[in-house]
Amino acid sequence: MNKAIVIPESWSLPAGFLVARLNKFQPRFFTISIPDVLYLDSETFLNRLYAAVDQHAANSTLVVLPHSWAEVNKIQDWPPILCNEKFRPVVNSIFFADEWKELEDTLLDFLCYKTEASPKTHLTCQYQQPYTNMLNLWSEAGAEDFHPGDFYKSEILSAISTMTGNWVYWGHGEANLLRGYGHLGKEELLAHIPKKPLNATLWFTCSTLDYYGSENIALSWYRSGATKCLLASPNKINTEANQILSAAWLAASKDPPIASIAGIVLKLIKEESREITDVIRNYYLLGNPWVLAGIGNQK
Repeated sequence: MNKAIVIPESWSLPAGFLVARLNKFQPRFFTISIPDVLYLDSETFLNRLYAAVDQHAANSTLVVLPHSWAEVNKIQDWPPILCNEKFRPVVNSIFFADEWKELEDTLLDFLCYKTEASPKTHLTCQYQQPYTNMLNLWSEAGAEDFHPGDFYKSEILSAISTMTGNWVYWGHGEANLLRGYGHLGKEELLAHIPKKPLNATLWFTCSTLDYYGSENIALSWYRSGATKCLLASPNKINTEANQILSAAWLAASKDPPIASIAGIVLKLIKEESREITDVIRNYYLLGNPWVLAGIGNQK
């Protein structure tokens, strides 16, 4: 997989040194430099991004945007999770930074990842059959489930605060809450951030990145430092469509058994139906898209 780190042109020199270090461990990283002035206009920026990833044959990107873009009213200007999917698809993820040091710290942390084993995966859901069905399916594959019939709200919040690895949620979502477990509100969730950032947060639900209000739960969760990578959507998504996506995601995460988030998305859009691709396009990725997403046998 060709992994592009899209940065302001003024960061090119220090980025080059660090990418050389990354390639000693996980080859095929490279940088794409965007003139700093283009960040002032989202349409021009996106056009340059699409042309650059096509020219450089990137498969996945970590696109650096300034913190001023980490606002609800800028979500519609963000790079979509997929581009160029008709020819050579590219998976885009977004990283917010105003200084090189912020990105450098994240990439140095990435050098320390242990790739010989999959991270733990923790499953949560709303107490309705379509969602408990998905929880059971993933649990049977080896993930740890927190069945909503077994946990009070205070208990699941406490459990979230001690999670490591990946956290998955199915159920209804809104701009300020996840409806499972008697409604997990934004402020309640932010009060129970894990001690160490989660590897990834996957919310297969609607509207947690809603862009009609002044804030939302997904962007707040990511910006709090709770997770290194976040999959979330601003849109209303049919429950059945999310079930199809979740089942396909599970299958892709087990084959190969150790896969990155970006690798799973690429596999899905290359090998699965147009229906799944259409569902994925409702989502955004925030953070490092190359963190591990494999389920593994945890039981």
